[in-house]
Amino acid sequence: CEGERFIVYRNRRLLVEMYEEVNELYDAFAERLITIGCTPVSSLQAYLTITNIKEATTFISIQDTLITIKKDYEYLINAMKNVLTIAHAENDEATADACIGAIGKFEKTIWVVQASLS
Repeated sequence: CEGERFIVYRNRRLLVEMYEEVNELYDAFAERLITIGCTPVSSLQAYLTITNIKEATTFISIQDTLITIKKDYEYLINAMKNVLTIAHAENDEATADACIGAIGKFEKTIWVVQASLS
């Protein structure tokens, strides 16, 4: 029973850390978009209409949650790589730098999630 509680606690902490990380990155990219004269998407509902990430509609286990998050982060890495290509083409090094930082954070999180699933 103690082991099970530890697993739930460890994964809960991981989920909170991922939530906070994504929110910080979302804010940073929204500020970047405003800085370069664009308008960021300002609600989760609007974001879900322009992404392939889907909102969960039913309860899923912690393991399935982590598997889904891993896939979502892989999607975000690919999206960041596309933005990185555009940023380089536009000579927008600040956006490119932000993308590179985000990719690194997402890759580390995938590694942590994978370790939790093992």
